[in-house]
Amino acid sequence: MLIKFTSGGRGGGGAVCDYLVDVGRDGRELCPPEVVRGDLARTRELIDRQ
Repeated sequence: MLIKFTSGGRGGGGAVCDYLVDVGRDGRELCPPEVVRGDLARTRELIDRQ
């Protein structure tokens, strides 16, 4: 997966994290995403700290 950092983000970190780990998206049936290192709650906080 490619992740891009931009300076003009809108919205909160919750939507970003939900998108990244959403098992219901097309193509993720056989290999659902999982967090192997880190903490999604902390990631949301860091995104929202602007």
